[in-house]
Order: sequence, then structure tokens, then C-alpha cells
Amino acid sequence: MADYDYEQMLADHLRSMAEMQAAPFPSAPMLYGEQPRRCPVCRRWARDLSNRRLNTMYVEDASNWMLSCSGCYEMAYRNYADQWAEYWMMVM
Repeated sequence: MADYDYEQMLADHLRSMAEMQAAPFPSAPMLYGEQPRRCPVCRRWARDLSNRRLNTMYVEDASNWMLSCSGCYEMAYRNYADQWAEYWMMVM
């Protein structure tokens, strides 16, 4: 798994969201099967590329999804979990 800083990961996520919205496939969660495809975040070939739900609650639902391989998704999910933990520590 590549080491990304959070700013780079966010930029990659925003780019993947733009690519996902322009793509000819639906934005529902789906697994693309055995055919390897290039992950829009890390640019590596992956067989587990899918559109996954992030732990966010944006008003525009398309922003709550991330098209990526499982490694990039896990990294983004942990990043948002850390941000939520920091947020709730400040609120409480």
C-alpha cells in the first residue's frame, strides 16, 4: 500500500469522484469482477475495484462514495475515522 499524506489522498479522492461522475457506469456499489482495472486513487491495477460507501454524511450522496481498490478505501476510511474522533474530542 502506498504511503499518501492526507492532502494528496483528498486530492486523489476528489479526482476519483470527478472520474466516477463522468464514467458510463452507475454510482451504486458494485464489484467489477475478475477483470483487472486501474484504481483511480493509487493508479495500480486491481481486481477488487468497486464503489464503496465512506463514513461521511455529505448532503450530496455521490460524495459519500469512493471508487477505489480495497487498500485505498481502507486508508480513506481510517482517515475519516481519525477526523471524526478528533472532531468528537473537540465537541465533548
